[in-house]
Amino acid sequence: MSRVIYRLRHAYYLYFYFLIKYFSFKKLINLLLNSWEYKQKKISISSIPSIVHFDVSNICILNCPLCPTGKKDKSQSKATMTFENFKRVFDQVKDYLFFVWLYNWGEPFICKDIFKIVDYCHQNNVGVRLHSNLNYYNEEILEKIVKSKIDYISLSIDGFSQENYQFYRRKGNLKKVLAGIEKIQALKRRYKNKFPILIWQYLINNRNLGEVEKARSLAEKYKIDVFEARPLFLFTEVDSRFKKTEYDQFLSQTGVPENSARSITSSSHCRFLWCSLAINPNLSFAPCPIIYRDSDVFGQFSRKRPNFNLKEEINSPIFQESRKLFSLKGYQSRVFTPCRRCTWFTKPC
Repeated sequence: MSRVIYRLRHAYYLYFYFLIKYFSFKKLINLLLNSWEYKQKKISISSIPSIVHFDVSNICILNCPLCPTGKKDKSQSKATMTFENFKRVFDQVKDYLFFVWLYNWGEPFICKDIFKIVDYCHQNNVGVRLHSNLNYYNEEILEKIVKSKIDYISLSIDGFSQENYQFYRRKGNLKKVLAGIEKIQALKRRYKNKFPILIWQYLINNRNLGEVEKARSLAEKYKIDVFEARPLFLFTEVDSRFKKTEYDQFLSQTGVPENSARSITSSSHCRFLWCSLAINPNLSFAPCPIIYRDSDVFGQFSRKRPNFNLKEEINSPIFQESRKLFSLKGYQSRVFTPCRRCTWFTKPC
């Protein structure tokens, strides 16, 4: 299969599939309004963010060296999301979303309520996207992955050989990952189910750049729907930059320029503040999925406030002050917001 076809298939599974399968006019109107409010740099918005991350587990069994979870960073409290907590927030957004992301800083299958959450999303006509390293599973989990008809799973598999795979996916077992894929595909055939759509995400680094085509051929052998190879980007939090030693270790031989080694850079104002909401397992939240520290969250959906209004939360002073930073020329906010430290997007001078 040509790379062009792979890209077209991935674009379809990323966007058009969800738009078609989970369509409603209410969702479409919200999506268009959300995009318009972003482009107009509205400080107060009336739409619901079109992309919502529910981090159902910020725990992982791997030690990926550029990930704060993998590095055992203790600035975020560790937990898994309960179905009851998920439902409290999801019920306010379900009528506006084509899909939800059920992951962010960890392995989603560690969450014991993950399949109950997936089922509830589908019952409410909302699609599900997951990312997984597929190192944490048993036979029961694999069967539920297929039976629950998760729409889209991106698998992080950065190598063709165990030696090169574990250069970044430390403590990962490539043999176990491939065995899991084989079992998922067998279960899909048994139940005559084409879901989940499987994406092989291959992050290119200094160690594995010579195995891309071998991995692509292996993905075809395992009948993976899409093989996606792109450079490993160096993680940076909102106020930090990668170190040159990290670039030398992971990307110096890949052809990626040092000044292009960050995963998000933009000459425009931040889209996250208008179009995204990231909810942690303890129901603290921020607009941006790269915000990691507990001290940087924008708020929390507390049990003491069972009747919170989501639209009020996303127009709270910290949200509005943060939007002003990327909308108003020379604006200097006096309200605490981690966006003041952000170097990922350009603020108007």
